[in-house]
Amino acid sequence: MTGNPSQFPFEKHVHGGCANAPVLRESSILELLTLGGEGASELLIELVDLYIEDSTVRLAEVQGGFQEKDTEIVSRAVHALKSSSANMGAMELSQICADLEGIENGDELTSELLTKLEGMHAEVEIALRELRASYSA
Repeated sequence: MTGNPSQFPFEKHVHGGCANAPVLRESSILELLTLGGEGASELLIELVDLYIEDSTVRLAEVQGGFQEKDTEIVSRAVHALKSSSANMGAMELSQICADLEGIENGDELTSELLTKLEGMHAEVEIALRELRASYSA
């Protein structure tokens, strides 16, 4: 089955955050599909797979940095996660990363911030897996 962004239920993936916005921005997905040309579905599937793999590694790095209260580790990991999340249309996750990137005092690395990041990452991963499934054969 070849997916179509207009058939993907973006509105289903609305979270309870302040913006109450979709987890994935539809225009970002459309842009990725435009870049793919005739192989758009395959490109999207590959990008989703790469993002999930890389973001899981970055999240583990952030978690380690939080445990050690090491802002340098956290900053490096969230910087990479911020950019890749924005590219995939996960704008709120990207914003959470941007907020964490600016923390300079290890004492500010609270469990609430980590829980917020982990929760949004999980929502993004669910939405991307469903998007991927809609473009798989």
